[in-house]
Amino acid sequence: MKTSLEQRVGELLLKNGFKLAVAESCTGGLIGHRLTNIPGSSEYYLGSVTAYAYEAKERFLGVKRETLVEFGAVSRETVLEMAQGVRKALSGDFPMEKIIGLSVSGIAGPGGGMPGKPVGLVWIGLSTPEGDEAFEYRWHGDRIKNKEHSADAALQELLKYLRKRHGRITHTSSSEPRRILILTADAGFGHRSAANAITAALEEKFGSRCQVEIANPLDDRRTPFLLRESQADYDRLVREMPELYRFGYEASDAAVPSVIVESALTVLMFEALSSLVKKHRPEVILTTYPLYQAPLEAVYAINRYTIPTLTVITDLVDVHRLWFHTGVDALLVPTEEVRELAIKHGIAPSKIWITGIPVHPNMVRENRKKTEIRRELGWRTDLPTLLAVGSRRVERLFPILNVLNHSGSALQLAVVAGKDQALFEQLQSQEWHVPTHLYEFTDQMPAFMHASDALICKAGGLITTEALACGLPMMIIEAIPGQEIGNAEYIIKNEAGMMAEDPIQALEVVAHWMADNMRLLKAQAENARKLGKPLAAYDAAELVWEAAQSGPVDQAGKRIAGRRSLINLLKRNHVQWEENAIRSQR
Repeated sequence: MKTSLEQRVGELLLKNGFKLAVAESCTGGLIGHRLTNIPGSSEYYLGSVTAYAYEAKERFLGVKRETLVEFGAVSRETVLEMAQGVRKALSGDFPMEKIIGLSVSGIAGPGGGMPGKPVGLVWIGLSTPEGDEAFEYRWHGDRIKNKEHSADAALQELLKYLRKRHGRITHTSSSEPRRILILTADAGFGHRSAANAITAALEEKFGSRCQVEIANPLDDRRTPFLLRESQADYDRLVREMPELYRFGYEASDAAVPSVIVESALTVLMFEALSSLVKKHRPEVILTTYPLYQAPLEAVYAINRYTIPTLTVITDLVDVHRLWFHTGVDALLVPTEEVRELAIKHGIAPSKIWITGIPVHPNMVRENRKKTEIRRELGWRTDLPTLLAVGSRRVERLFPILNVLNHSGSALQLAVVAGKDQALFEQLQSQEWHVPTHLYEFTDQMPAFMHASDALICKAGGLITTEALACGLPMMIIEAIPGQEIGNAEYIIKNEAGMMAEDPIQALEVVAHWMADNMRLLKAQAENARKLGKPLAAYDAAELVWEAAQSGPVDQAGKRIAGRRSLINLLKRNHVQWEENAIRSQR
C-alpha cells in the first residue's frame, strides 16, 4: 500500500529522534487529525495548539502583540513566533534540540482577504534545532480545499527538512553509488534543461554517492523514425504551422484520444525504453517529458520491475493530459494551478509536490550586484537594461528591437540570438542608436539575467522560469498555442510581466516601465521574485535521492494486474519483448 505523507513524516521523525509540536490557525486542527490517524504517532507527536484568535496566539503560543498588530496574523513574522512558541509550550521534559515546531496561518476564505493579503494566502513556519524558516503559499480553491492544501504543504515542508537532516546523518551501507536515470527529449530546450539542472543539483548535493545518466529515448535506433524526427520537426511545426500544432495539441488533450495515444506510445517505444532500463539498471527513474510514462509502466509490468518513478512537469499552467499518469510515484509540478489539474486527472494529492520548474544551480549561485556584473560584461552601469532572447521560433524580436532602437528611450539592450544565425546577422547589420550588446549565443545566461532589469522573450517554460527565479519582469512577445499561452497568462495575471505582440505595444510597455522612476518595473520585479522558485532543482534532487534510498515501491500488484493485456497488445503489434524475472533493479 502506498505510504501516506503523514506516515513518511512519522517514520523520519522516529529515525531522527524528534518530537513534533504543531500550532494551527486556518487549518483548525487538520494537521493534528492527520498525524493521529497513524497508529503509534504518540511516539513522536506531542500535540497541537489550535489558536484561531489573536488572544489565543498571544496567550498559548507567546506571539507578541506588536507582531500581530504590525504584520497581522497571516505573516512570516507571526508563523515563526507560533512555531517557536508551540515548540516551547509543549516541550515538557524533552530537550529543545529534540523538538520541532510546525505552524500554519492563512486566509482560507471565502472572506477575509485584503490588499496584499488575498484569500488563499498561507504562511507556514518551521522551528528546528538548526534555526527557523517560513514558507509562503497561495491557493485558489474554496475554503475546504485551501485548508487541505495548507495541511499538505505544512507536512511537505516538514518532510523536506527531515529528509535533508536524515541525508546528512545517515548514509547508505552500500559502497555502490545510487543509479539514477533521467529520461528527457530535445523538442524545444526546456525538457533537457530541467534534466541538466536536476543532474547538477544531485551531483552538488550527493557527489559520488549517486551516478546520474541522462538519456533521450527518442534518439534510440529502436524508436520508430517518425518519433525520432518529431524533435527536429517541432521547431518547424510551431514556427510555420502554429494552427496545425494547436489543433494536434488540443485534439490529443481529450480523454479518449489521450488513451489511444498512450497505447500507441506503448507499442512504439516499448523496445527502446526496455533496452535503456536493462542497460542502466536504475534504482530510480525521473522523466522530464510526458511521452515516456505509459510505455515505462508497460516495461515495469512485463519485466516485474518495481522502480520508483518521478515526473517533472516543465510548463507553468496549461499542461497536456499526457503528463498526468497515475503510475508515477511522485509528480513534481510548477504551480498550484497544475496541482489542481493533476488531482482532477486522478493523481493522488499525496504524490504531488509543488517544486517549481528546475533551473540550473548556476542561476542561484550568482549573487553579485548588477553594477559589478555589468562592469565585467562591458555594459553601461547607468542605464536601464533590457535583455532580449531570441531563437528560430521568435519571429517578432527584430521588428520590436528596431522600434526600441529608434524610440529615443534612455536604455541599454543586450540581445542573445539563441543560435539563430540569420537573426544574428540581421542584428549586426543594424545601426544602433542605443547602447547595444549582441551575442549569437552565450553560456553566461545567469550573469546576463542578474545584470538586467527586464527580459524580452517568448513564453517558453524554461526562459520564463529562469526569469522568475532571478526576479526579472518580462515582456512576452510570442507564445506557442497550447502550453505557452498558459505561461504568458500566468505571468500577466500575477503582474510579473506584460504582453507585447507588435512594436507599438512594446513601446507602450517600455514607456510604462520607465515612468515614475520605474515604479511599475520595480513592482513587477518583486512579483516575479515571489513567483520564482530558484531552489526547484535542489527540491527535485532531494525527492529523487529519497526515492533511491527508500528502494522499490510497492506497486507491483497494481502493475502486474494489467500484465496480460499489455503482453497481448505487444504481440498484436509484433513488438519484441523478453521475460525478465528480476523483481527489483536494486
